[in-house]
Amino acid sequence: AQKVGEGLSKAEKMNNKSLEAADLTDAEKQELENVLTQLTTLGKENADYNREAEQVFAAQAAGKDAKEVEHLAEVAEKEEAQIIQNIEALLKEISTFTEEALVGAEHHEKSAETTMMIAMAVTTVLGIVLGLLIGRGITTPVRGMTGVMGRLAEGDLEVHIPSQELTNEIGDMAQA
Repeated sequence: AQKVGEGLSKAEKMNNKSLEAADLTDAEKQELENVLTQLTTLGKENADYNREAEQVFAAQAAGKDAKEVEHLAEVAEKEEAQIIQNIEALLKEISTFTEEALVGAEHHEKSAETTMMIAMAVTTVLGIVLGLLIGRGITTPVRGMTGVMGRLAEGDLEVHIPSQELTNEIGDMAQA
């Protein structure tokens, strides 16, 4: 019975630490507060059981009537059965809550994975589009200059030289 009390005390401390977590949802806080209430009730029931068990031992030691000792033992046994039933119910509730939290965490994980995959796909498409635009920005003026150079090489000195307005290497070449 003392070990049960120690276990309940440890469980209450762990539950209180969990309640201090900043990232709990309202439902999680509510569940932890409910568990704390049940743990407190179990602690009181355990204390009652300990007193009843002590009364049984005291009555036996004092040589009380067997029927009276038997009655006290029955009361203690009923209290013990009630404690066991309450502990089992609490464990089932905690197990259900844990399973629901796990499902929620898995959902959040899948949602995060989906978001990352979409972000990677968008980034890849943007990279390809930017690469094509930059490539086109370089190849179009170079092709124009190549065509003009070919006509100049053929002796056509009246040809219009494009891209002279550019401030990069292509513009420098066109102005030369």
